[in-house]
Amino acid sequence: MEKANDSKILRVNGAIATDNSITLITKVNGKWYATRAKENNGAIAYENCKAKIEDNDDLIIDEMKSRTISAISIFVIVVLAYQITAVFKNLMFATIVTALCIDSVVWKGSILKYFNNFWKIIHKKERRRMHAATHKVLNAYEFLKSVPNTDEAKKYSSFTENCDDAKNSLGIVTLLFMFMAGWIDGRFITPEKTLMVYGIALIVYAVIFRFGLYKFASWYSLKKPTRHQISMAIVALEEHLELIKKVKEDEDCILGDEKIKDIFISYEEATTI
Repeated sequence: MEKANDSKILRVNGAIATDNSITLITKVNGKWYATRAKENNGAIAYENCKAKIEDNDDLIIDEMKSRTISAISIFVIVVLAYQITAVFKNLMFATIVTALCIDSVVWKGSILKYFNNFWKIIHKKERRRMHAATHKVLNAYEFLKSVPNTDEAKKYSSFTENCDDAKNSLGIVTLLFMFMAGWIDGRFITPEKTLMVYGIALIVYAVIFRFGLYKFASWYSLKKPTRHQISMAIVALEEHLELIKKVKEDEDCILGDEKIKDIFISYEEATTI
């Protein structure tokens, strides 16, 4: 979790949560290092790894699929917006198209990513709990400037602006605002009133963006974690900080350890919580 202008704590760049493991990732001197805490016969085990950024054909294929689905989704949304405008004589078509344009230009199609992530993770309860446990521990660490215990971590929020799911919520928040504005009856609105409506929406949205309230739209990726899962996140953080400290003191010592293995991750996984 990046914290600018704070030299008192080591920075964790990324985190990956699965059904039974939590992996923390940090970049030191151009190299990526990871610590994975996982279940081991009811206990918590951990391993330190060298992380490698991977760009493979599978990622390219997934990107091609995503673009195809994106084109179809945008087409359907635009057609439905046009139908609503035709029936109710409102601004729905104009506002939805505006929202999609803003999302495509500013957030690179985050609306599609939001729905894709929603359907991928909504039914994975254990992964959502692990994800929430990671957020709680990292939020507590950022605030306390030290590794929290389980009771301390429980008090902190499961939400964070640094989460990839939260960042992909910016587009959906824009879409919701434009959807609400779209119900205004177009027959009774003047250009001046249109500007006023957009101005008010822009101010409200700026407040939401400034205070990071959009992160709450990522609720679908989180679920209340158990004490054991929070403890696992604490072990991951504690051991990861120790690893990064050793790397900064003597990188050759870590690189010369035959027991440390390589793991392959995407750049997005390495840089988001």
